[in-house]
Amino acid sequence: MPIQSAFFNVPNSYTLLVTTTSTGNIVAPAFAGNVVVEAIGGGGNGSSSNSNASSVGGGGGAYARSTFTVTPGTTTLYYSVGAASANSWVNTSNIQPVSTTTGCSAAFGINGVAPSTPGAGGTTANSVGTIRFAGGSGGGPTNGGSGGGGGGDAGAGGNGGSLVAGLGGAGIAFPGGFGAVDDTTAGNVPGGGGGSRVRGTDGVAGNGGIRITFKQ
Repeated sequence: MPIQSAFFNVPNSYTLLVTTTSTGNIVAPAFAGNVVVEAIGGGGNGSSSNSNASSVGGGGGAYARSTFTVTPGTTTLYYSVGAASANSWVNTSNIQPVSTTTGCSAAFGINGVAPSTPGAGGTTANSVGTIRFAGGSGGGPTNGGSGGGGGGDAGAGGNGGSLVAGLGGAGIAFPGGFGAVDDTTAGNVPGGGGGSRVRGTDGVAGNGGIRITFKQ
């Protein structure tokens, strides 16, 4: 079940977590001097072939994190939570960042292409952040392909197998979502790749997520 946008109030710290597909912004609180921004890209969709006894899973979204200073009451952070096959990002301008000094961006997982090409996980090369972890690749094509897991704040996403879901990347506070086993359920949020079955349907991936933590 996707987590709705929410604030968590800890003395001298505010965290905004969004794991539903959306855009928005937040102004640095009066106490804030630093911010940690995190993102997980959307997963890639699975793919099934009705004319071939094979199917493949989609890749999991990557994880990215950056830390930088902010001006209390002045710095505005913009964010975008990617749907399946879309990046997620946070930046001081309302555009996807290119520098770790202003934000982070997490690459999406690639869609699988039946009958024989599983989707690759979102890569660190296509992400922006001082810390980055890749998403897992999709599984298949034998007997059906499961989705790769999304990267987490402590590790890369796991690769999908033949009807064995890719594990989400390890996380202390922001773990990646598991990939879907097949096309009967969607990839888990955030960033889980979509699965597939032989002569089934194209499995839907999970969307991404962002996490913004203001600190003194």
